[in-house]
Amino acid sequence: MSNVLFLSTSSYGHIFRMICLAHFLLNETDCQVSLATNGYYFDTLKTRKHFHKNLKLISLKNGLYGPEEREKLKAMESNIDELVKDLPSLLEKEKYDFVVTEFFLASAIPIVQSFGIKPIMYSSTGIFLVKMYLEDPVIGKPTKLDAVETTEEVDKPEAPFEREDAKKFFARIVKEFRDYFPLCTNLIMNSFEKLESDFYDIYNKGLKDELKDLKVDFVGPISNVVKDEDVKQEAPQELQEFLDSKEEESVLYVSMGSEFAMTDEQAVEMYDALTSLNLNFVWSIKKDNLKLLPAGYSDYKNGVFLDWVPQLFVLRHPATYGYLSHMGWNSSIESISNGIPLLSWPQAAEQHRNADAFVEKEVAVLVPNTSFHGRVVPSLEIQEHLKIFLEKKDILKKNALLLKEAAEENSKVGSEILKKLFTKK
Repeated sequence: MSNVLFLSTSSYGHIFRMICLAHFLLNETDCQVSLATNGYYFDTLKTRKHFHKNLKLISLKNGLYGPEEREKLKAMESNIDELVKDLPSLLEKEKYDFVVTEFFLASAIPIVQSFGIKPIMYSSTGIFLVKMYLEDPVIGKPTKLDAVETTEEVDKPEAPFEREDAKKFFARIVKEFRDYFPLCTNLIMNSFEKLESDFYDIYNKGLKDELKDLKVDFVGPISNVVKDEDVKQEAPQELQEFLDSKEEESVLYVSMGSEFAMTDEQAVEMYDALTSLNLNFVWSIKKDNLKLLPAGYSDYKNGVFLDWVPQLFVLRHPATYGYLSHMGWNSSIESISNGIPLLSWPQAAEQHRNADAFVEKEVAVLVPNTSFHGRVVPSLEIQEHLKIFLEKKDILKKNALLLKEAAEENSKVGSEILKKLFTKK
């Protein structure tokens, strides 16, 4: 029986995919599994006991995320430092056979190795981002899709990775990744070959030689290992009743992920666009945004407004036809692996590059010049892109279903890889 420890301090979205992996090991192997995270997420996870009833949760003495992005970066750095400082005592208390860490916690790898434990990295991104971090860490650079012009004059503020505090933070993270990543025995990728065929070829030709002692396994989509009955338990009754009452492929899912929120002005424009077109939608909207919507917003009968939405439940429901997404990697891959096309609304980090990749695969439509540039996209412009998305829905759906088939096949292979990987020799 293997004893496995997962380490994560970044965002709830990233932690959730680690939980999916832990969930699989608990259900399909005889592994004992623990997850160590900071107090903020520990408290959130405690409320979801049915999903990880046999998962041992360990709360670390880390700071909370603040309400502003600058504070989040500061808190993330503090969380990393605290975890690395506490890790030796954690590893002394209990013997682990494997420790799985994430990109932000590469500095934990040499500590894990010093205890004679196999360090494994789980990447909740595609292989293209791993390659980029190793060779070209400047992820704030524009892509060709950022060059789409608008007739509106825009004062472009600092892009998220042009800000000095962000530059400093990510320079540190990338350096630690480059220094310690090669010490891992395995890299688990939340991706699959058909989705990233071009970058997979690049990996085989370049990174494979550079990282010759590291085994890279494409086991994604990780979320495919979660069973429907477990997903359904996450869903509030209001959400279940709403989706069950709608026809197949008639509901749009709207979410900016667990860490990002629209500005209040943007949320108002988004509400106007969705309701002006009389769309059915499920909107994962932050409470602060909700307060700014027009009085009587809840009287709109074709929409559900929730501060937190069990994403897999919505994406797997037959009523859902599309996802207006911030284009985080995990959300994007979960969408297409359920045959759901994307309306791309990138906000920060590598999300604009993800949007580029999924548009090229013809499973997504881009809303250009979104809040990645600090711009408020007006209602009429959003409506135009929604109409384009609806016009292209059939071809987008066809392509997404092809990727869904490939994802399902890869998940079967990935499941066997994971079982073998975490078997103590």
